[in-house]
Amino acid sequence: MLTIHVHAADGRRLTNLPPAELPSYRADPAAAIWVDLEAPTSEELAQIAGTFGLLDLTVEDLLKQGQRAKLEAFDGYNVLIMHGMGFDPATLEVATPELDIVLGKNFLITNHDQRLRDIVHDPQGGDHSCAQLAKSPTLVLYGVVDRLVDGYYPVLDIIDDAIESVEERVLSIPSLNTLNQIFTLKHSLSTLRKVISPQLEQFNRLIAREDAIIDPKYVVYFRDIYDHLVRSFEVVDSYRDLMSSAMDAYLSMTANRQNEVMQRLTLFATIFLPITFVTGLFGQNFRDMPQVEHDNGYLWWIVLALMIIFSIGQVIYYKRRRWL
Repeated sequence: MLTIHVHAADGRRLTNLPPAELPSYRADPAAAIWVDLEAPTSEELAQIAGTFGLLDLTVEDLLKQGQRAKLEAFDGYNVLIMHGMGFDPATLEVATPELDIVLGKNFLITNHDQRLRDIVHDPQGGDHSCAQLAKSPTLVLYGVVDRLVDGYYPVLDIIDDAIESVEERVLSIPSLNTLNQIFTLKHSLSTLRKVISPQLEQFNRLIAREDAIIDPKYVVYFRDIYDHLVRSFEVVDSYRDLMSSAMDAYLSMTANRQNEVMQRLTLFATIFLPITFVTGLFGQNFRDMPQVEHDNGYLWWIVLALMIIFSIGQVIYYKRRRWL
C-alpha cells in the first residue's frame, strides 16, 4: 500500500496522492515528497525505485527484513534502517519491526512490512506532514524517527511490570514456570539490546558528520533522539541486571527450600534412629538373650514405652533448638 504526501512548488499540500501522479511531481525539483510503503508488492517497489532512481542494493534493503540498524550514503540519497519495539505480556516476547528510510534532498521514503501505528503517519494529520515537507524532508525524518523512539517508553514500562511480577513469583512460589519466564525475559532484553545498540552508533555518526543530504539546520534535532536512545539502552541494561538478580534469587530460593526439606528429613531419620537400633537389637536371631527367657510379658511394653518417651524427648529438644 502506498501513501503519498506532496508539498507542491506552488504551495499546495497534497495528501494521499494517486501513485500515477507521482512521476510528474518527482520531475519538479521544487516539490517535496513523502512516500510511505506498507507491505509493498514487488511492482510497487519497482515503481518507486524507478521514480526515485534507487539502486538495486537499496531495493534489496527494502525487500529484506531483519537487518541490523545502519546508515549508508548513496549518490543522491541516504538509507537509514531503524527498528520499532513491541512486547507481548502473555508470552514475554518482544517484536522489533523494521523501518527502512530513504532520504533525499527533496524526498523521503519509508518502508515497513506491518502497520506502525502512530509512528510513520503523523498523528496531527497529512496536512501537518506536508507543512513539515515544505520546510525540509529532514524535518519529516526527525518526526518519524522521534515517534518511533518515543514508542519505546510505553513498551519498556510494560516490560518493567512483567519483571516485577516475575520477581514477586520468585520470592513467593518459585517454580519451573518462573524459571522459564526469567529465561524468556532475559532473551527478550538481549534482543532489545542488540537492536538499540547499533541505532546508537548510527545516530552518533549522523550528528557528528557533515552530510550533503541531511539538512544541517535540523541535525541538532537528532541529538534529542540520540539522548532517548541512550536512555532506552540504559533502561534495557538495568532490566537485564534485574533478571540476572532474579535468576540468582531463584537459585538461592530453590537451594534454601531443598536444604529445608533435607533438614526435616534428616531430623525425622534421627528421631527414628534409636527406635530402629532397639528393634534391630532385640530382633536378632540368637537362641538365648538376656531377660528374654525370664520375660513375663512386661518387657515388650517397657521397651515400647522407653522408645516413645525417648522419641518425644528428641522432638522437644529439636523444637527448643529450633531445628524443627
